[in-house]
Amino acid sequence: MITGVHTMFYTSKPDEFRAFVRDKLKFSFTDVGHGWLIFDVPEADLGCHPAEDVDGGRTGTHNISFYCDDIHKTVGELKARGVDSPTV
Repeated sequence: MITGVHTMFYTSKPDEFRAFVRDKLKFSFTDVGHGWLIFDVPEADLGCHPAEDVDGGRTGTHNISFYCDDIHKTVGELKARGVDSPTV
């Protein structure tokens, strides 16, 4: 029985991305050394979509969505941490 998933984001700015997830999204993490942070994520799911050269669905791209109970409260908390909000 699979009990979880490990996901990867590839970026040319890993330190900045890790800081964003740690400091702005406030995900807990395990420091496995040498700057590598493995983040604990809440409930998750995985989708596999066909890659087409339209609408941002190109091969090699990624997309992430977060669940929340109160979108307005969550956007307010993220704005307070300096995160630009999406259209709600």
